[in-house]
Amino acid sequence: MKAIILDTETTGLSAPHATEIAWIEIDTNFMATGSSFSQRFNPLKPIESGASRVTGIHDNDVKDAPPHTTFRLPKIDYLIGHNIRYDMGVLQNAGVDLSRIKPICTCNLARKYFGELSKFSLGALLIHFYPDDQFNYQNNAHGAYHDVLFTHKVLTALNQRIGAADFEALFLSSLPTKMPFGKHKGKAFDAIPDQYKQWLLTIDIDMALKTALLQSMSI
Repeated sequence: MKAIILDTETTGLSAPHATEIAWIEIDTNFMATGSSFSQRFNPLKPIESGASRVTGIHDNDVKDAPPHTTFRLPKIDYLIGHNIRYDMGVLQNAGVDLSRIKPICTCNLARKYFGELSKFSLGALLIHFYPDDQFNYQNNAHGAYHDVLFTHKVLTALNQRIGAADFEALFLSSLPTKMPFGKHKGKAFDAIPDQYKQWLLTIDIDMALKTALLQSMSI
């Protein structure tokens, strides 16, 4: 079983396309293997000004970069990231097939296992667990490769409490507990009619939501 931690920088919130993608591979002990990737891409659409202010990436910086649609995901079983659902949408906008990949969201893990905290952004979690990294985060945040490294550190700290022995255990620990969208958004899965869940299982949803729905359905 293979897993990578991935992050994207994008054109903004409206139908986001990737301007930068980075990942590192981790082994079954959640340690970096040394295999990594980091590259900027031409998103084939204008970058929103707000996104450029955050990432420092402007249209001219990526006009000669490869199109975002040329990105290829390595052969993996698990995709890890902070608010990974957003990054998955970015990859899908580039034509990447994620139908068989199990996502693991460090934000979901933090909310479930560290509910006593008041903030769950990547930066807030990193500084909570590693106060000495505050300067490093302030100077390098919102660069895809650095954010991947920060996510890896947060994942390591989270798992000290979770105690997951492998990727599958971590995946099951990260499953959503509430409906993330639609007319039942915010409801616990047990409060949603099975008929609606059965309909959801017929459309294109990620493996985490699909697994959570199946676990909650009446037998």
